[in-house]
Amino acid sequence: MALRPPVEAPPAPLRPRSARRLVLSAAVAGLAGLVARRAHANASPSELEVGGSTGAETAHLSCGPDVRVAHASGGMHYERVFPAEDGPDGRGLLMDVRAGVGATTITSVTPPDGAEASVVTQAGNLEKYELGRHHVLATAQASFGFDWYSFAMTGGVGYFGLSEMVDGVHFRARYLPLPALDMRVGKRVGLSGNFGVGAPPVAGLARWYSAYGLAQYRFREGGEVGVGLTATFGGELDQRAGVLFKGTVPVTRWLSVGGFGLVGGDDQSKPSSLGWTAGASASFKIDEP
Repeated sequence: MALRPPVEAPPAPLRPRSARRLVLSAAVAGLAGLVARRAHANASPSELEVGGSTGAETAHLSCGPDVRVAHASGGMHYERVFPAEDGPDGRGLLMDVRAGVGATTITSVTPPDGAEASVVTQAGNLEKYELGRHHVLATAQASFGFDWYSFAMTGGVGYFGLSEMVDGVHFRARYLPLPALDMRVGKRVGLSGNFGVGAPPVAGLARWYSAYGLAQYRFREGGEVGVGLTATFGGELDQRAGVLFKGTVPVTRWLSVGGFGLVGGDDQSKPSSLGWTAGASASFKIDEP
């Protein structure tokens, strides 16, 4: 009987740093809360959106197997205009804060058809060490700019948690400061477009560093509908692009509720590996008279 060649054992798995992740998540929430509290006590009415999402997609590891990834996330988006004294409403300095936290989980590992023995071995080791393990990632972003009523622009920086693989078999959360830029063309009420890079202006998607373009229509009575494109990047398990749909309906003068969905393929554009994200959100007008 032929003997199988020995398989070289991978390095020992990296142990999750649970304490650091908990501290980081608390810091993200605390920073967003303190900034929002300070701002809404000193300026005109503001908007706060909170939301959550869940979904799955398939990623293709470089020179490795395909992995199916499930994710769940929650986040917030706070925005406020600081008008000049005796100036018109809706024009002035603009502050924008976005934050999110959630989990990424590998649910299946599949070697490509006809894969080399090394790729099959990698798939087996990846299943052994990472299948079904939940990894927490978080994001916080702050930007500032100016709103000219029919046009607005902000710039800032965010601290983003990115998903990486070490030696192709161990998950690692890597945190990086990355630039954020957002531009709105059009008035807040009516038809407008949002374009930018950073955390998307959708609370349930705020955890991912993305490039996005979104067209939306806000009704004067409250609520909105929107559609656009978004692409997440910066993490091996989170790279995808898709079409984003969103909509909200007013419940009261200060509350609107709604949902959103993101549908697209993985980073290898495989039709059989459709990715999806679905979520719900609530928008509040703070200090609304």
